[in-house]
Amino acid sequence: MNIEQPNTINDEKDKFNNTKIQGKVARKNIYLLIISIILLLILAFNIFTYINSRQLSDARLQAINSAERFLTYQSEIIDDLIFDYEETIYTNESVDNIYQQLFLSQEYTFVVLQIIAEQNTHIIELLSTLP
Repeated sequence: MNIEQPNTINDEKDKFNNTKIQGKVARKNIYLLIISIILLLILAFNIFTYINSRQLSDARLQAINSAERFLTYQSEIIDDLIFDYEETIYTNESVDNIYQQLFLSQEYTFVVLQIIAEQNTHIIELLSTLP
């Protein structure tokens, strides 16, 4: 019986050591699982940030293209307006006194102010739609 006791003590020590080792392995697995989940969350956040920045970039690009088209259109209108103004005021034979010239110049001034108001409205719309 004395011979069996040391073996049972050794067996108990082995069981204890095995249990201890299994506990360490289980903790390491839990830590690896937690780290993997954190890395997965970081990856998901980075993907979301990338997609969001692409959408913002596309929205800004559309706004810029819209503004460029609008400015090109407005430039053409202003060029035509200046040409018409010079032709009407200075080369038109039916305009024979300064009062008629002043009246026509005021009409053109009013049209230019309307164009400026339209440009300001467009700028405000662009600024309000951008995130």
